[in-house]
Amino acid sequence: MRTCDVDGCDKPHRARGLCATHYNQRHQPNRHASVEVVPCTMCGTQIEKPKGQAARRRPFCDGDCRDIYFLDQVPPGRGKRPRMCDQPSWPSWDGATCQIVEQECRICAATFFYGGSGRPRVYCSRRCYNRSKVKARGGRHKVRRLAIFERDSYLCWICDKPCDPLAFVPDPTAATVDHLIPVSKGGQDDPGNLACAHFMCNSRRRDSWDISWVA
Repeated sequence: MRTCDVDGCDKPHRARGLCATHYNQRHQPNRHASVEVVPCTMCGTQIEKPKGQAARRRPFCDGDCRDIYFLDQVPPGRGKRPRMCDQPSWPSWDGATCQIVEQECRICAATFFYGGSGRPRVYCSRRCYNRSKVKARGGRHKVRRLAIFERDSYLCWICDKPCDPLAFVPDPTAATVDHLIPVSKGGQDDPGNLACAHFMCNSRRRDSWDISWVA
């Protein structure tokens, strides 16, 4: 029986003069690997991809190479490929729906970009989003909180105990602005209806008329 041609190996011959072990080491080094090293379709950079179809179907090193490639190489039967964000390169057409959309902020009119999948965005930042909420509430937050605190000497109107001027929410002793007549019951945002209150007292009271149980 013919054996392996490698010196010192007496295993049965498989092909090309080698046994199964040495044949796989020389001709199929990635046979049992979980990844394959393949060249990028666009720039040729050697990259690792999960073994299987993901490594054989137009692999790309990043989203930029993928998008540049598809600007000219439009798949048959498809429309022009939109600009995509840096998502996994495969599947590059089916499933990778994170299209980059250019939008103008409703508050500051600045141009920003976001992933087009999901709900559309209309604000460029959290700051503009908060400004839109202030606008919708009729300017409730335009009242200077510091002026209310100093007027009440940082004394909670619910429990008659001082608030901590250096504490911040969600610290229970932090100072917050509370409506004497709750907004849900017709209260307004004028300074006469606002008072200093502990964050904990304000949270426990909610929109109740009775504050005896809170204190």
